Amino acid sequence: MADENPHLFSTQTTGVTFGQITDNTDFPHTGLIKGLSLMSKGNMAVKGSATDFDITQATTGNVIQVAAGRIFKDNKLTAQVSAADFTSSAFDTTSGNSFYHLLVVQGSDNTLQIRKHGSSTANKVPDYSEGDTIIAVIMFNSTSAALGSMQIQFLTTGKVENSLSVGYDDSGYTEAGSLTGDSNGITMTGLYKLDTLPTATVATNDKIIIQDTDDSDIIKTVLVSALSGYTDADAVSAVEAVTGTLALTGDVTIATGKSLTIGGGIRVDGDINHDGSSVGFYNTTPASKQTVGNLTPTAVNPDLPANPSGAEHASTAAAVSALETKLNALIDALQLIGLIS
Repeated sequence: MADENPHLFSTQTTGVTFGQITDNTDFPHTGLIKGLSLMSKGNMAVKGSATDFDITQATTGNVIQVAAGRIFKDNKLTAQVSAADFTSSAFDTTSGNSFYHLLVVQGSDNTLQIRKHGSSTANKVPDYSEGDTIIAVIMFNSTSAALGSMQIQFLTTGKVENSLSVGYDDSGYTEAGSLTGDSNGITMTGLYKLDTLPTATVATNDKIIIQDTDDSDIIKTVLVSALSGYTDADAVSAVEAVTGTLALTGDVTIATGKSLTIGGGIRVDGDINHDGSSVGFYNTTPASKQTVGNLTPTAVNPDLPANPSGAEHASTAAAVSALETKLNALIDALQLIGLIS
């Protein structure tokens, strides 16, 4: 059977279910101290899955076969450590005594390695290398723990989550905030109240924190100057990109000397208040308001005699002429602004 990692500091054994380290069976040795020392700096095995770093033994060939797993190095989760196999040459198999080895994840390349003494040294745990993370102690004894049944002592953890508490002394530990994580991301509590922060003068080289959705939601910073580069053309492009209804909830002002061009139809549901000095319709050059005075009232005798006098003819002709003049002036004014042609 495989020696299954119990995800804790285990008893030293093989071929059974591993329990916790036991008094009068597992005596203190430097392997334990070395494992705790590395954990104090943030180097430890964590529980990425139930089978992380399980060990299978054989008497020949790959005598130790280690499953893949996950570790913290300097309190940072590394990429998954790949499975690895080791032949008997990786171990001190001298007869007559017990020889100890360290199964570690090497810090320089995140690979599984076996640490042993440079020369045959019985009953002593070898040194680890800087950056190592210890997974287990492996003991060979030609009589009681030969190849295929070497004794294993796991120095791992069942750690499956990690949070951070930030506190201060107020007659004892008082938490000010925390960082926790779940499937939705990171939650921060206890952030400093914004209304108590000092007011800052923003400079172009100041930085603003953003969440980059194009880069796995990594938190980054961006210069204020990069954000201030938003131009009128950018605003126009944003409006042009709207495919549905553009709902404007406030007033829109077009600066003096600027034009608003509408390619489609326009509908006005309210009053039109034109304050300009000129107007033009149907692609006619805008023109100013034209003046067409009122007709002067003229007395006309509705009951002319059968043979009107010259004066009566002249009076009627003058009234008709005045009407023609005003009508032509009105037509000219409407044609000038393009309402008629």
